[in-house]
Amino acid sequence: MKKVKNILQHTAKLLSDDVSLFRNIILNSGGGELPPAIKEKEKLLHDIEDLMKVAAKK
Repeated sequence: MKKVKNILQHTAKLLSDDVSLFRNIILNSGGGELPPAIKEKEKLLHDIEDLMKVAAKK
């Protein structure tokens, strides 16, 4: 279970970095919406965070 938790944390970090990078690019370029691929990464990030919360309770 520890290995799965580490993988989830690492994946969440990578997704978070991607989303933050694109969010900053969008904001600095005058606005607009995030591309669909980044929205998908953002959703995956939230799903992983939810899984980690459940795992932490066990």
